[in-house]
Amino acid sequence: MGARHGRTNIFTGYVISMKPLRVEASFDNALFPVFSPDGKSVAFSRKGPNKNSAIWRYNLVTGDSILIVGPEFSNGGVGFSPDGRQICFTSNRGGKSAVYIANSEDGSGIHRLNTDTIAQYSPAWSPKGDKIVYYCAKGDGHDQVYVADLKNKGIAKRITGDSTHNYYPSWGADDHTIVFVTTDPVKKDGDAIAVCNIVTGEIRVNSNLKGHYASVSPDGKKIVFTGGKFPISEIYIASLDGSDMECITQHGLITGIRKDN
Repeated sequence: MGARHGRTNIFTGYVISMKPLRVEASFDNALFPVFSPDGKSVAFSRKGPNKNSAIWRYNLVTGDSILIVGPEFSNGGVGFSPDGRQICFTSNRGGKSAVYIANSEDGSGIHRLNTDTIAQYSPAWSPKGDKIVYYCAKGDGHDQVYVADLKNKGIAKRITGDSTHNYYPSWGADDHTIVFVTTDPVKKDGDAIAVCNIVTGEIRVNSNLKGHYASVSPDGKKIVFTGGKFPISEIYIASLDGSDMECITQHGLITGIRKDN
């Protein structure tokens, strides 16, 4: 993302070439971009004049922009299903923020993931497509991570406990691993990234991985995340156990990525 004159834009590009392509210059306040599974389009949310956010899909091949979900309500946090046919996103169309599912081409078939009443945020589809992870804001400072089973009417199971603050979940390289941000139980000096096996319930918090918005590499060996101290945020890559960490940006500029041996 880039910002000029109070306007936020979406960019795509290659780290090696360092030649970003601005996807759509006319979109103000464009946020949370995500690639489609085939890599041919990007979905993102855009806040409109009425302060509600719509979800758009930009075709990287044709240059066409398609409105998927309109700004009648506030929508965001979009993610694709593994086959690219559907999106999950959050919307306040029911009053509180909740996770919804719709067709990715035209936004048709919108329906709610489940009937849970606690506000839901940051959904992500599992690699096999049968689960969606998200977090719920309870309002007591202890947000919790849930995994919904799409084969069982979206019924969700909570995988984190009440004693910590847990949010921004995403999937690992398989359907039994998720990563999320949690309160650091050791250093108690902020948040750290946790890795959870949802089958066994084991949660490992790595105090060396201090940051947010984590994503695991397809082979499950590396993790990329946002770290640093306000107001400067940087991008870090490390092994999943927290070793071999490297900052690949400096004040937001790409400085390089270490090659695997």
